[in-house]
Amino acid sequence: TAVVHAFEPVAACFEAAQANATVNGVVDRVNLNRQALGGEAANDHISLTFGGRQGTLSADILSDARTGATQVVSVVRLDDYCEGVGVERIDVLKLDVEGYEVNVLEGAPQTLAHTRVVVMEWHSPDRAERADHLLAQAGLTFLPPFSDALHTACGIGYWVRDTTGTRANGSVDDGRDELVP
Repeated sequence: TAVVHAFEPVAACFEAAQANATVNGVVDRVNLNRQALGGEAANDHISLTFGGRQGTLSADILSDARTGATQVVSVVRLDDYCEGVGVERIDVLKLDVEGYEVNVLEGAPQTLAHTRVVVMEWHSPDRAERADHLLAQAGLTFLPPFSDALHTACGIGYWVRDTTGTRANGSVDDGRDELVP
C-alpha cells in the first residue's frame, strides 16, 4: 500500500489538504507536514501569493501576485525528513515548490539516490538546467518526449532512474516490485 508524504507550509493550503484527505478517506495513508522543503533546516518567511492561497520562498518569482503578507514556516531538508521517519525509497517524488526546486534538490542528495521517478515543475530555464544537473548527478535521466523543453520559461518535466538489471539470483529486475520472486 502506498504512503504519501506531503509538505504544505501555507496554513490555508495545509488545512485544505487535511480536509481533502479526510473527505477522501486516506488520512491513514497520507502524512501531511506543515513544513517547507529546502536546502537547509531553518525557519523562514514564506511570501503569500494569490490571496494567501499559495506561497513561495523564492524572492524572484510571482512578485506580481504577492499580497505583502508572510508566514513563518519551518524548512526541513528532504534527506533529514526521510531519515527521521524511515523512508528508504521513493517511487515518485513530485515537486511543485514555486521556484524553490533547486533548493529542495540540494537538500536531498541521499534521498534522490533512492528515488525512481521525479516529476517537477520549474519557473525558469536556469532553474530547470540546475535541477537537471542535480538529478543527473543522482542517476536520474530527463525524459524529453514526456516533458517540456528545459529552456522554456515554465514547464513540467519527468526524470527516471533506469531500474532494469540482473539480480544476484540471475532473474531480471525490470523495476516493478510485483516481479520480485
